[in-house]
Amino acid sequence: MNRVIYPFKYDGSVHINSSKSLFQRVLALSCFSKKPFIINGSLVEDDSIVAKDICKKIGLNVSKHNFCLEINGNVLDLDEVSVDTKESGLSTRIFAV
Repeated sequence: MNRVIYPFKYDGSVHINSSKSLFQRVLALSCFSKKPFIINGSLVEDDSIVAKDICKKIGLNVSKHNFCLEINGNVLDLDEVSVDTKESGLSTRIFAV
């Protein structure tokens, strides 16, 4: 099945359920934001923590406030990043180059 994603402007925050898969995808999207990115949701799953740690390692500032994360900054121009993704196959796939 093919899907088309049309260009859009992000202006606000993302409210998600407790799906760790969705949380990881939203963290990956935050890497492209030029403005502070706020994610409301629970950060208790190991896979979500791995994705947050990857964001930190590639240069983003990640701060936790109650039940939300604020992500801002710019992704560094790095040749290589070493991360233990534990058993998070999704983070391995979406953050790998």
